[in-house]
Amino acid sequence: RLRRRHLRHLHPRGGGQRGRGATSKMRCIDVAALFAAAILRRNPDSIVIPFDTSAYDAKIDPNDSILSIAERLAKYSGGGTDCSLPLVAANQKHAKRKFAGIVLVSDNESWVGTGRHGSTGVMTAWEAFTSNQRKLNGGAASPKLVCIDLQPYQTVQACERADIMNIGGFSDAVFNVISAFLADNNQRFVAEVEAIEL
Repeated sequence: RLRRRHLRHLHPRGGGQRGRGATSKMRCIDVAALFAAAILRRNPDSIVIPFDTSAYDAKIDPNDSILSIAERLAKYSGGGTDCSLPLVAANQKHAKRKFAGIVLVSDNESWVGTGRHGSTGVMTAWEAFTSNQRKLNGGAASPKLVCIDLQPYQTVQACERADIMNIGGFSDAVFNVISAFLADNNQRFVAEVEAIEL
């Protein structure tokens, strides 16, 4: 269980087909929807924002079954990707709520939208989000961003730093790694990462 409110952003890219050598027949949207549903069930005050080239206002009952929630989320499928949109939506629609972090689940192939001064749209929107959260928290702790790239390639939307973690691929271990990272529990975070079999 995650300790505080979190935003879950789900990219329901319709295709998400795996290439030769893949170890799973699941589509990216299925994995992302199941992840969001599992987190929402354990953390009912979290917010899920599905996106493609638009951010969607999904009304989801956290008391539904995980499979029911995942099935509902999997219906949000489009063809484009703008990973900054759920952050922009959070900045606009949820600016008065305090959050410990954001988990962005996508194939991370964001080709729509750009940021300021050559940065990605994700980084521009993330800076606005963290600035607002610091104001809400009286200058105290900043939230963290976790980008889960379900089909990792060579690029990321947000560069790794103290408040940003990129995860390539997905397994059950992701839940514990994310929980430790968002909780600022460095010892547990290191232990969780070291426990993962490669």
